[in-house]
Amino acid sequence: VSCLEVGSRETEIVPCRLIYAQGVLCSMFDLPSEVTLDVYARSNTTLDKFMAGFELSTRHNQVIYGISSVHLGVEMPRVVAGQVYRLQFTFKAEMGAGDYLIDLALGWGDRGDGAPEQLLHRVSGITSLSVRHLGSRPSFFGVSDLEARLKIE
Repeated sequence: VSCLEVGSRETEIVPCRLIYAQGVLCSMFDLPSEVTLDVYARSNTTLDKFMAGFELSTRHNQVIYGISSVHLGVEMPRVVAGQVYRLQFTFKAEMGAGDYLIDLALGWGDRGDGAPEQLLHRVSGITSLSVRHLGSRPSFFGVSDLEARLKIE
């Protein structure tokens, strides 16, 4: 995975991994699955009131989902210089079969849509995941099942 890092780095994302059911590390998931994005970060200074979030994009870099601690109503704890802390985002991998990229960010402020105004550390393409449909032909293609119906008269 190729990644791009930006931000002022008052706190930094260190390792990141994807966890499947029963704590198994994995990057390929079968539907339906619950996935945990397990992140460790290290603070380089004392921080209050910052936020964390991630975006899920297609391999063509089109964002299909994003969530932050602001959206979830979770207040980040105060961290001090040298402290390593852990973040775990758990989500349902209910998308179409395919390959996806994850961008992860720590930041300050809220620009009004739940994303940070200032980036402390953002890593684009920090990890990837593949979703596959096992055992049967998929009932749709693309990133989302819109549960379309067809009526013929």
